[in-house]
Amino acid sequence: MKTKSILTTIFLFLAFTIQAKLPEHPCLLLTQKGIEKIKAQNKPAMLFNTTLTQIKNQIYPILKQPIEVPLPKDAGGGYTHEQHKRNYNNMYNAGVLFQLTEKKEYAEYVKKMLIQYAEMYPNLPLHPIQKSNYRGKLFWQGLNECVWLVYTSQAYDCIYNYLNPKEREFIENNLFKPDFSIIFIMPPQKQNTPNTDSKNSTDCLPDAIIALDKPSVLPQINENITLRRIMAHHI
Repeated sequence: MKTKSILTTIFLFLAFTIQAKLPEHPCLLLTQKGIEKIKAQNKPAMLFNTTLTQIKNQIYPILKQPIEVPLPKDAGGGYTHEQHKRNYNNMYNAGVLFQLTEKKEYAEYVKKMLIQYAEMYPNLPLHPIQKSNYRGKLFWQGLNECVWLVYTSQAYDCIYNYLNPKEREFIENNLFKPDFSIIFIMPPQKQNTPNTDSKNSTDCLPDAIIALDKPSVLPQINENITLRRIMAHHI
């Protein structure tokens, strides 16, 4: 509980001190200036080109496949658990490729998947299997949910300007805000077995806050600061 109190204080401080200027998107993993520098290089580093080609070859076939956002039911290693992990990695990679190549097919892939998650997430119960004191909705422990949030928020940042205002509002209100509420607001769920995780799920919240970038996603802290401002300003 002490950790939560400290985090709440930090969130409130940031909510009222990081509102003045909203930077351009993307602003988390990538920045507009950084992308321009990469594109301006006539001969990018060989390692960069090799890595970029590998990611393109990995993602391109996936773009042609149906998007799978299954109802969560499996523990770690099970199909739904691993599929949600693949999804956040694929969204992340596709978002980066969209920024570096400007090909809309990458952004469209991320958008469609985010919308599918936003359609499903509000009505999901907590995960049916509990490993630790904190369950997510997509995963059996909150730590997995936090990692998903970090990758997914960075993908969202990469395609932010590709989305129209209604699409952004739908994704923010139905996916990111409820996800933060589950991770941060919900008290520990009692279980019969001790928590064997060495890291409490809330410990990853600073990473998620850096990725989303403002604390106002927490509805009871400040409803007037929108999630797009959380996304907008990298700490």
